[in-house]
Order: sequence, then C-alpha cells, then structure tokens
Amino acid sequence: MEAYVERMVEEFNQLEERASKLNLFITTSEAFQKLPEKKRKLMILQLNAMRIYEYALNERLALEDTSN
Repeated sequence: MEAYVERMVEEFNQLEERASKLNLFITTSEAFQKLPEKKRKLMILQLNAMRIYEYALNERLALEDTSN
C-alpha cells in the first residue's frame, strides 16, 4: 500500500472515532443538553462537517482500491 494511502486510512480511522464520540456525546449526554444553544448548534455543525469529510476520505480510498 502506498504511504499516502496508509495516511488516508489512518486519518479516516481517527476521524471516524472522533465523530463517533462526538455523536455519542450529542445524542446521549445530559451535559450536552445543559450547554447553551449556540454551543450545541456549533457541535452539531462540527459533527456534520466531520461526516462530510469522512465521506470524502472514504470515497478517495474506494478509488484507490479500484485503481489497482
């Protein structure tokens, strides 16, 4: 596997883990519900951006798999 592909895989895995943790916090934490509305909205926006980034990385990795 090319070094840049390995870096993308590592980046994807880290992003997936962080997004999952943020999603868990947003969906299950009482602490999240106690935050001011602006902070909650920004955290949800951040999660959405992370999911889009995750999708883009996944698509790039899929292209690498099919090009061999």
